[in-house]
Amino acid sequence: MKKYKQITVAVFAFSLLLGFSACKPKNAGSAVSSDAAAKAYVAPGKYDEFYNFVSGGFSGQMSVYGLPSGRLLRVIPVFSVDPEKGWGYSEETKPMLNTSHGFVPWDDLHHVQLSKTNGEYDGKWVFGNANNTPVLPGLT
Repeated sequence: MKKYKQITVAVFAFSLLLGFSACKPKNAGSAVSSDAAAKAYVAPGKYDEFYNFVSGGFSGQMSVYGLPSGRLLRVIPVFSVDPEKGWGYSEETKPMLNTSHGFVPWDDLHHVQLSKTNGEYDGKWVFGNANNTPVLPGLT
């Protein structure tokens, strides 16, 4: 019985190895040796060509990524307190987190949209939608 168990384990291990080698893409070598990293590289002090403004969802924050580098440039607290930047802790920023139901120090940030002028993105403003709490005062 022990001999059959050893044979079964050996056959199983061999079939796993065979299966994993069959999953390798035919052009895997070209992906590793290509110049993709050089194409996405942006030297320090240089600007990315594009910027991606991403909603943080339940974190209540918005993130800004440079493209093509993929660098995280900034995390902006919008509907959340942020002790690192003091957002939501000072007497100046606390009222911005008030809702019609009182102080709610977090929200669900979605639907980030850049401002436009004459149908063209102008990059002056970025808007985010609160999906969790009631309407903020002054925005009704």
